[in-house]
Amino acid sequence: MPTIASRARRVGALASVAAAAALFAATALAAPARQGTVSASSPVYSWDGGPANGSGQGVAALRCTPLVYECEDTLVEVKDAGDLLAEIKAGDGANDLDVAIYKSDAQGTTDSEPGADNPDTEDVSTNKDAKATLRKAQPGFYVVRVRIFDGIRATWKGTATLKPAVAPAPEPAATPTPEPTATPQGEQPKKKSAKERRNACKKKAKKIKNKRKRSKAMKRCKKIR
Repeated sequence: MPTIASRARRVGALASVAAAAALFAATALAAPARQGTVSASSPVYSWDGGPANGSGQGVAALRCTPLVYECEDTLVEVKDAGDLLAEIKAGDGANDLDVAIYKSDAQGTTDSEPGADNPDTEDVSTNKDAKATLRKAQPGFYVVRVRIFDGIRATWKGTATLKPAVAPAPEPAATPTPEPTATPQGEQPKKKSAKERRNACKKKAKKIKNKRKRSKAMKRCKKIR
């Protein structure tokens, strides 16, 4: 990472450019540098970004100003609902990159041009790399904007990844409770015959292991009338 002295020298070299470029800070951004698509079946779109410059002057009004605080846009079409993750990995010349995601139209126009910067989500940390996730993104177009806060001819690798929404599992169908068979009014349940009761008794008696007790049980079964 550059020292305070080296950064001061770079800022001094760019001072005259910054003064002139700040006058155009409200100028509309250029068209997106590229366009890609992500979907449930093809969730990842990757690209190589840069080169671009940033002087390390953290003034929001200077965002996307040529040479001072440059930006590069990538238009991403989202085909299916889900979470949209934008991840930026710094390359040569990049000391501090930021990333933001904006809802846009098919041409990459947002309501967040310089002077009215209100992204749907962003990462403005002081790390070289940056990543931001837009939760519950709906199908449509989005701009992934890399802001070069600090870098000289900085390059990076960008990735847009869609994590599709998971549909809730259907609730299992309730198993109907069988209704009890109604006995016709006035009818009584049929009584088992003596023979059926004797046979049932003998069946149980035969399972008795003790010979003496089994013999007594068999005798009782014969007495059933």
